[in-house]
Amino acid sequence: DQLADDRVDDPGQFDANASDYSAIADVTNQVRLGGNGTYRVANVYSTPNQTNKHGGWALVVVYNLNSLPLRNLVVFDGYAHVNNGTNVTINVNGFLTPPAGLVNSRLGVVAFEGDLGLVGDRYLLNGTVVDDARNPTNNFFNSSISLLGASFAAKNPNYLNQLGFDADIVSTAGILPNGANSAVIQMTSTGDEYYPAAVTFATDLYAPVFSSAGFTKSVTDLNGAPVRPGDVLE
Repeated sequence: DQLADDRVDDPGQFDANASDYSAIADVTNQVRLGGNGTYRVANVYSTPNQTNKHGGWALVVVYNLNSLPLRNLVVFDGYAHVNNGTNVTINVNGFLTPPAGLVNSRLGVVAFEGDLGLVGDRYLLNGTVVDDARNPTNNFFNSSISLLGASFAAKNPNYLNQLGFDADIVSTAGILPNGANSAVIQMTSTGDEYYPAAVTFATDLYAPVFSSAGFTKSVTDLNGAPVRPGDVLE
């Protein structure tokens, strides 16, 4: 399908002389019809045969699987600029983590211009710097495509250094406390410059499920029988 973008973030919002941009399109219907498989994008406006350029695309999919625990899922899209002196803060709410046990959560991000050889860039949840085997604490945005600490290799060409493109999902288990109903996501840098375009957040939910087979319902009229309108029932 040939799709028009839902929104293009102004390429001049950070630098009037720059030609960088980010475009977003809702492809929910196409992915529902297509299902699992290989997806490709064509006809993306770019500047070929020039040095110091970056580009790429990503597909963010939110899905339901009954065998998995209930989670709060949030996707933020847009385009931001992070460098030494500029950071991004995202506040998330509208959920409630379980009252006990380890709270499992994950952060994801799609970003541009993060360099493997430049450090100082960090990704944080509730003030805690997140990292894994593929994304160090002081060089998270390092031109990697990874899932939970492992490089994603089912791609062609299979570069380890994606040349200015990041698409990562990391585990942040144990960072959110029990009974939390909000979180703060931050992207900062004291050196490397980068442009986040999508951020994802997922966390376990406290959402008890009651089954009619698991309990017995009963009632007592605290005013004494017989039951009349206005009586207090327990």
